[in-house]
Parts: sequence; C-alpha cells; structure tokens
Amino acid sequence: LTLRLRSKKPDPSLISLALPLFLGSFLQLFLGASDVFLAGRMLGVSSLAAGGCAEGLTELLIWFSNGVALGCLAVGENYHRSGDVARFRNSVKITVLMGIAVSAVITVFGVLLTRPILGWLQTPAPLLDEAESFLKITFFGAVSTVSFHILAHLSHFLGDRKTPLTVSLFACVGNVTADVLLLKFCNF
Repeated sequence: LTLRLRSKKPDPSLISLALPLFLGSFLQLFLGASDVFLAGRMLGVSSLAAGGCAEGLTELLIWFSNGVALGCLAVGENYHRSGDVARFRNSVKITVLMGIAVSAVITVFGVLLTRPILGWLQTPAPLLDEAESFLKITFFGAVSTVSFHILAHLSHFLGDRKTPLTVSLFACVGNVTADVLLLKFCNF
C-alpha cells in the first residue's frame, strides 16, 4: 500500500490518531524543560546548568519507559484485536509486572549510580551536587513515569486517545505549580 501525501489528503483518522500522540510528546518535553527553566530562573544560573546536565538522562528515562510500555503492550494489542480476552488480560498483567521491575531497577541503580554516571558524562565539578539532586529526584519518580506510559499506551490500544493527553496536561500544570511553590517558598 502506497500513500502519496502530495497527491491526496491524509486520512482524517490518521490525523486524529497522530495529533494526541504529538501533543502528548510535546507536553512531556515541556514538563522536563519547565523544571530546568524554573530552577534556573528562581535559583540561578548554576541550577540551570545542573538541570541541563541532568536533562539528557531524564529524557532517556522517559523514552526508555515509553519503549518498555509500548513494546510490552504491543503483544497484548494483538490479543485484544483478535478477541482473546484471557491472553489480553495476561499480557496487561505481565506489562504491569514488567513496569514494576523496570521502575525498581531504574530507581535503585539510578540512585546508587548517579554520581558515577555524572562523572562519565564529564559533568563539571561545581555542578555535580545540584545535578545529582536533580537526577535522584528523577530516579525516585521512575515509578510514576513508567506507570503513566503503561496506562497511556493501554488507553491508546483500547481506543481512548484523549485521556492520556488530558492527564499530561494536568501533570504539566501541577508540575509547574509545584515547582513554583517548592522553589519560591521552600527553597527546595
């Protein structure tokens, strides 16, 4: 099947599928960037630089958890399409267990190896402590990142593309609000 985008209009169902996914990805990028921006704006240049040093690893964590969730649920989606409810449920259970395992590994090894990882990345010495704090908070939050991706992909496979986008929007608003409150009033 060949689709010539120049000669005919794209299928509206393709746009309705892609738009929520695109907006969700944009919101996730905004979520990470807002942390770094607000820290830099409210705490100073060194905090901005430390957050920037950690941002690449944060994005890696997000996209790795996204890939794990998508890969695990892709098998279950085939069972869902064929109407095999028992195997679909089993696939979802395995995905949840895999999410728990991946979250635990990311949290434990991430927290234990934060300083060596920053050394491998040649993080400047004056930024190490702040970058380490930023990353440890990120690694402790791995369970929420992995859980979100599992639930978002499960919702997509079941035909609901709006709920994950809505949750991402509320998460962005909540994150920015929490950042401002914690940074301004608690010097966190």
